[in-house]
Amino acid sequence: MTCSNSSTATLPVIEPAARRRQAALYLRAAGDAEKEETLVNLRRYARLRGFVIEGEYIDRRAAKERPALERLFKHAGEGRFEGVLVESLEHLGPQLRQAVLTLERLECTGTALVSLDEGLDTTRGDEKTLRNLIRGLAALARDRYLKLRLRISRGMHRAREMGANVGRPAKEVDEEEIFRLAEKGLSYRAIARTQGISHTVVGEILERGKEK
Repeated sequence: MTCSNSSTATLPVIEPAARRRQAALYLRAAGDAEKEETLVNLRRYARLRGFVIEGEYIDRRAAKERPALERLFKHAGEGRFEGVLVESLEHLGPQLRQAVLTLERLECTGTALVSLDEGLDTTRGDEKTLRNLIRGLAALARDRYLKLRLRISRGMHRAREMGANVGRPAKEVDEEEIFRLAEKGLSYRAIARTQGISHTVVGEILERGKEK
């Protein structure tokens, strides 16, 4: 992402107790309970770090549009605050790409980011911050993948309960051809390659044939 400002933005250093600086809180919440719990955590952290909370920007977790985040970007560009506090990088976007774009947009305005769960603090700008950022983004991507797998698994389970045929269609196997190739002395793996199936399936078919 290329910043519209021609000058390179420098991230501010927010000192814990030297002087109080303005910060914004941002979160996405599914309901009031999650919103209040997250706000309590962020407010407590801001107080410990000596931040003055300029504003609290809250979007609905399930909403496609994020008006509060767009308002935050606008206010960041106006210099209303010097840092943004989030509970985790997951709040920056439901997808990894969105989280990265949010980070870039904040950087373009010279706004620091602090994420509690990942221990990320771009106000420090050191090697530890970079490692935490990489770990945080990797964890975010892994979490998305696991949630997607879980949704797919639950959907397939519900479909099976309703009698639907889900998953890969069963491959038709020519058992007579498998027996013929086995009699010619071909190995399980060689037979499997000719039939496009696993050698384990070949073994099971031949074992069943011996039992008949």
